[in-house]
This record gives sequence, C-alpha cells and structure tokens, in this order.
Amino acid sequence: MTGPGAGKIPLKAKVTLIGPENLEVSAEVYLHVKGYSLARVTHLDIEFPGAESLIRGNGEFLTLIGIKDGFMIDFGNFRKFNKRKFKYLKLAAPELKDLLPAPERTRAFIGRKYGGIFIGFRKDYIKKLEDLARKLAPELF
Repeated sequence: MTGPGAGKIPLKAKVTLIGPENLEVSAEVYLHVKGYSLARVTHLDIEFPGAESLIRGNGEFLTLIGIKDGFMIDFGNFRKFNKRKFKYLKLAAPELKDLLPAPERTRAFIGRKYGGIFIGFRKDYIKKLEDLARKLAPELF
C-alpha cells in the first residue's frame, strides 16, 4: 500500500466485498490527481491488504454499476479472496455519488498495484473526477 502522498486526496469511503457473505474492509480510498506521485491520468486508488488478489494479471476491464452513494465493481465470475468468493466490490463515498448515477453502467480498467487496486475511467468520468478534485483540493491546480 502506498498510502497518502502528493496529489492523493483522501475520500471518506466504505468498501464492502459482496459474495456469499459480505465483508466490510478497512480501506483507504484516494482520488489521485494526474501529474502527482507518478500518476499519468487522474484515477481512484483503493488500498487494503490483499486487494490486488481480486484482479487477474496486471489488470482487466470490468463493469462499474452506479448506486445511490457510489458504485460497485462487477467481477463477473466469483473471485477468491482470503478463502471466500466475492462477486462485487461496493464503494460507498458521499463525494462520488454523482460520478456514476444509478443505474448507469460503464466499463473501466481495474489495475493491480502493491496493496491495492486502481480504477482508470473513461474520459468523461475523468473530467468529473478532476472537477471534484478542484473542489476538494484547489491548491493542486
């Protein structure tokens, strides 16, 4: 886990893995702004121990589903995580409620990194994230 850094705006978020049983994880979620801490594009980081085991290879394109207070990542087939199987990762954050309104769906690149995953969005969602970053941390722009 890389933790806080320059250009990483912490978000108050609740992360839940959903499958045969639900598991709320203690995760750090950051809005990582382009140009800071080696970020080539603005994206979201979700960091908790073992998160990278949810994604195959270096990353893959998965479906995001908008919900009233954030979005869910649909893993498609069940994935193993700590000997349990999960189908969704639910990210509930008040700041992200307008990013992907329910029941909107989109595809995004979910990549692996040490101690976490990152979500690379399409251009129109990146613009929304950058507008949010300008509100939350105007000193970065």
